[in-house]
Amino acid sequence: MFDRLIEKKREELQNGICSNKPDNEKDLVTLMLEAGMQEDVSITNEELRHNMAVLFLAGHDSTSNTLSFCLYHLAKNKRAQQKLREEIINILGDDDIDIVPSLEELKQMKYINMVIKEKSLTHINQTLRLNTPLDLLTPRKTVEDIFLADTFIPKDTNIAVDVGALHRDLRNWKDPDEFIPERFEDDGEQKDHEGLTWAPFSNGTRQCIGMNFSLMEQRLVLTMLCNEKVRG
Repeated sequence: MFDRLIEKKREELQNGICSNKPDNEKDLVTLMLEAGMQEDVSITNEELRHNMAVLFLAGHDSTSNTLSFCLYHLAKNKRAQQKLREEIINILGDDDIDIVPSLEELKQMKYINMVIKEKSLTHINQTLRLNTPLDLLTPRKTVEDIFLADTFIPKDTNIAVDVGALHRDLRNWKDPDEFIPERFEDDGEQKDHEGLTWAPFSNGTRQCIGMNFSLMEQRLVLTMLCNEKVRG
């Protein structure tokens, strides 16, 4: 499937179909192919397939499902919904037009980041507990014998972190089943945590490569949705 799509896009480029389009109207496959046509840049079909797999398989449903669950939690929590909408209106205005926020405007929005983080905390452990595409983080293999606390783990053992248990741990989170975005304020609950207590994208050098892309998508979509006036 990916090979057919790549060849189709190559033909379109060769026939000049996309030549007059601005970059923001081109699809990602076309942009990647154009990048590969530049001097000193080479992108193989295998690399394109891998990138497409990441975007279409790992980066599509996961983000859209996350947004759905975020809207669910906001619908249940009118206080958080109203606070988020007030922040957005304060920055973008309340005109009856569709507005795509700029990067600088998104940077001014603090509460939306708290909503996204708290939603991640909640949905991974509660709603997505039943149907999440990723219950555990990517397994790692120990390179030597090691003790974790009082537990001995021999070399070459596969280990995976249960993110659901991490995010519901009462030693870290007060009322972990409650949707409370203010946990993530600068002086909020999370500032006193020791070690890793929030890891929906994993952590370290092998964390999800699409984390920032996904978070930006969520900020944009939530901002535009919550800025819409309710029309009866």
